[in-house]
Amino acid sequence: MATQVMKGYFNIDAPKPYLERNVQVSDLGFKDLIISTKRIAENKKVLLQEDIFEL
Repeated sequence: MATQVMKGYFNIDAPKPYLERNVQVSDLGFKDLIISTKRIAENKKVLLQEDIFEL
């Protein structure tokens, strides 16, 4: 079975004091991720891993 690659994006606007903190990135259908805000600012992109489950 072929898998479908899901792509999307959203913006994170964080004040400079928040660059020393971690944030939780959560999106339906993807595994939650806790990541440094500074890392997001440096890389400009965060790849999320699909979280597939059956009801």
